[in-house]
Amino acid sequence: MTNDKKERGFVKLYRDLLSHPVFTDPYLLKLFNYCLLKASHKERDYVMDNIVIHLMPGEFIWGRKVASEELNYKTPKKYIISEKTWERKLFVLEKLGIVTRKVTNKYTVINVVNWAFYQSVDTQSDQQNDQQVTSKRPTDDQQMTTDKNVLRMNKNVKDIIEYLNSQTSKSFRHNTKKTQSLINARLNEGYSVDDFRTVIDNKTSQWLNDPSNNKYLRPETLFGNKFESYLNERLVPSTNQYSDNETFNITDLLSEEDER
Repeated sequence: MTNDKKERGFVKLYRDLLSHPVFTDPYLLKLFNYCLLKASHKERDYVMDNIVIHLMPGEFIWGRKVASEELNYKTPKKYIISEKTWERKLFVLEKLGIVTRKVTNKYTVINVVNWAFYQSVDTQSDQQNDQQVTSKRPTDDQQMTTDKNVLRMNKNVKDIIEYLNSQTSKSFRHNTKKTQSLINARLNEGYSVDDFRTVIDNKTSQWLNDPSNNKYLRPETLFGNKFESYLNERLVPSTNQYSDNETFNITDLLSEEDER
């Protein structure tokens, strides 16, 4: 890594990162920034071992060995962590709904959730590979496409939360960033709005009238890492099937990975 050729351009960081769980762990914070910086800023093709990989904005190829070398670069020896530990940190980001990954037997593609929403460029176009940086704004068509995508994501989130509230008589807000992050992570994995309704119906039939489990009828439980298993459950009323170890928070995750 030298200064002879610098990657041009920028990424955006938002001040609410200060209150996000990622900020409590310096390694998670470093990995989060690494993902932002590695993510492609535009749709492009990437060739690896004679395989053409089509990357969308917000995606990049993850290789554990290369990533570990880059993340540990110039780090004092006592603070260097192993490839496996960086992989566990990535797993935490995935559980928090910050990234998703598509794994094949040849490579892994990491997707930064809500990339288009938070990283859309509205001041300059980022030119790579020693090209001159200009102040040209995105074309009207590009801006309209971005706006439509954002509006569609927001509408899906709103519809899902309104359905959850109608079935549970609760009052969750659709515009909180945690809720948006969880729902959009599942949508980016290919699940549909109807799949969310099915999960809500399945768990409502089991937990709505169960005082000990009713509190888990919430976005962070329903739309988290157990979404697929909830989706495939039979719609049969049941009680006392939820235990505390099915929930997680950042402290639990960090303790869990340290024990591995």
